[in-house]
Amino acid sequence: MLGSLEDILDAIVLIKGSKNDAFGSGFAIKCDHEGSWIITCAHVVKAVSVAEDSCKAKDIKVNGKPAEVLACGTFETVDLALLEVKGLFLPTLTISPVGQFGLPCNIVGGTELNDKEHLKRVEPLDGSLGRAIYLTTGDGKSTKAWRLEIESKTKLEEGYSGSPVICASTLHVMGVASIAEYEGDRGFAVSITHLKDIYPKLPSDLLCAQLSPSVLSWEKHTVLEDIFRIPPISEEELRTLCQQVLPKSEPHGIPVGAGFLDLLDWLFDRGRLPDGRVPLLAVLQELAPKLKDQETRDKLDHYIELVATHFGINDLSALTLPQLEETPDSPALMLEIWPTSSQGNQYNLHGKVYFSTERVFIACVREDETALNVEDDSDVTDLMVEIKEKLESFGVNENNVVIEFILPLGQLSWPVEQWKNDLDEPIGIISTVVVRSRERYRNQSFITRWQHGWKTLCRSYDNALEQRLSFLAEDDWRQVRSQLQAGNGIALRFVPDLDAPIRPSEKNIVNYMLNVGVPVALWPRDREGLDGFIAQLNNAPISQLPLKELPSITRDVRRQLWEQKEENSPGYHLTLLWDDPTRCLADKPKHDDEFYQAPGQA
Repeated sequence: MLGSLEDILDAIVLIKGSKNDAFGSGFAIKCDHEGSWIITCAHVVKAVSVAEDSCKAKDIKVNGKPAEVLACGTFETVDLALLEVKGLFLPTLTISPVGQFGLPCNIVGGTELNDKEHLKRVEPLDGSLGRAIYLTTGDGKSTKAWRLEIESKTKLEEGYSGSPVICASTLHVMGVASIAEYEGDRGFAVSITHLKDIYPKLPSDLLCAQLSPSVLSWEKHTVLEDIFRIPPISEEELRTLCQQVLPKSEPHGIPVGAGFLDLLDWLFDRGRLPDGRVPLLAVLQELAPKLKDQETRDKLDHYIELVATHFGINDLSALTLPQLEETPDSPALMLEIWPTSSQGNQYNLHGKVYFSTERVFIACVREDETALNVEDDSDVTDLMVEIKEKLESFGVNENNVVIEFILPLGQLSWPVEQWKNDLDEPIGIISTVVVRSRERYRNQSFITRWQHGWKTLCRSYDNALEQRLSFLAEDDWRQVRSQLQAGNGIALRFVPDLDAPIRPSEKNIVNYMLNVGVPVALWPRDREGLDGFIAQLNNAPISQLPLKELPSITRDVRRQLWEQKEENSPGYHLTLLWDDPTRCLADKPKHDDEFYQAPGQA
């Protein structure tokens, strides 16, 4: 990627032919050992060539070298053309279908100085994007374009047709200058999105799908407020669409009196999370036809395009609102905890609450990400009270919620199910508490093994536990290792301490388990009376239960022993690793640290 506007000048070319003195500009988007691909306007190709069919033109030259037309639209439809010039090696520009009303831009094109020597003057013009418009032909087809507002003393002169329109902040090409008017003070630029219309085989890696944070922020705080300041449809219509994404959404995060901006802000935040993107785009596509003002519809269409590009979604026509169950899944609270530093007991916390089968996130816990002292009982209790209040504000009882702790590998043995609420009761007897591995979703080799393990687990033995829950003797390291390597015993109940090594490799037993992708593990943190408890479990219905019921059964075992005041029973100290890769993951923390490597990695 070119790093400055000055660098971009070297990617600009002059396009001429044999027909007359007509010329235009272009720019390189691809360069390999054979040559370069050049984008220009279709009307430039037609103007410089004698060929009746512009797609078959053979007399075009780019910087004096012969060019082949790979694809060419027309001035009346898509005013874009793609040329290939062998033997011409140029720096390339990044193209990205991102644009926004008022966004500062530069139009970089050339005017000819000397015809014989093919000299050109390349000069960037300062400007900004005006309103998005659609240029419509008689057959009903339309091409998206941007108005160009020129702010430089130099105007859009002859020769600027085919020039790239470049975002001043990202230096990405958003469009191609096509038409000048008002003596060059204004013009139009065809959106670069239409390049695929004339050349469907365009390699996907040429189209940048990344946006800068400033562009996203611009979209959120300017476009949405501008579009819906005077809404052309009712709030109730928008609310209905929101509820199609999240059934029974009134008690789950959308306030009864929410206005348009609140709802759209809510939708936008959902769309910035990976698992919220399809519902967001689908609901906005449902919304767009209801907008009566064409200019407002155009803005919303652009916003949909922007979000789709950001998330790498190429086929918008394939997006539909998800068909959800009438009743959402059990509410879940996901808490990701990671060390503030390599020493001490201070940990940062990031939490999300989500409710539906589409796993749409609703709210953050401790949005200020203040450090959590896990050894301070009052700090932990305050957190649990905060969580309880947050859930109650959504109309959710803590008895019905699953709390998923995403923990660093070294903290998987934390007694999180023993953390107390304001009534001095362990949360593990009230809510369904499971732990998940934070390292698991940071390493692609981990992810691959993890997903394979989960699929294997879910397919085996009609989803019953009998063949998948293994009880291992304390010193039976060989059995641990062989079962893991063979892919058997996908769900393992570990008798040894979590920190015990697996000989001879001396790997931490949980580390090894995570490396090979075991998604479910059950272990007690107190081995006193363990033999009797194992026998009890072997004879209990737990071995016949569907896998999905294991978390709630684990909670019920703890609750029963709490009520019987048998806190010394190993069953009271059960910890369940329940690492389902199909469920949402919390946002990554703002820093990275070192993670355990998968087997065989250097």
